[in-house]
Amino acid sequence: MKLNETGVLPESNVYFHTASLTAQKLFFTLNCTGHYICNEQYMVKRPAYDSFLLLYVMRGKGYCCLNRQWHELDAGTLVLLDCYQPHQYGTNTGWEILWVHFDGKMARAYFNQIAESKRQIILPKNGFNAVRCLQQIYQMFTLTSMSARH
Repeated sequence: MKLNETGVLPESNVYFHTASLTAQKLFFTLNCTGHYICNEQYMVKRPAYDSFLLLYVMRGKGYCCLNRQWHELDAGTLVLLDCYQPHQYGTNTGWEILWVHFDGKMARAYFNQIAESKRQIILPKNGFNAVRCLQQIYQMFTLTSMSARH
């Protein structure tokens, strides 16, 4: 789905999914995913958004605020945000990102386990696996969206 959001360039896409009530009560669910190419105007600042966010910086650089501390996000960085809390992220120079919002019964437990180890910003030795997994999720949403239109 194309969108009109400040700083998000036209070649970007986002896809949404609503899991069944059973899945929401029992499992880890994916809510939406996107592949954004952004200019220096892109910034998200919210008091809350009912999900968690996993974001991978493919190109460029950006920033996020975690626990009231600012962090620079370079290409190859993976960040996990609790969007139930006030959060902010964006870029001053432009970036390309792959991201997924997720939630569900088990999501808080996963997030807390990772946050306790203070590993919300991850610099994978080889980002290929992170990119591949996020691309697979993105492609699954893309295919589901395309088949729903036909």
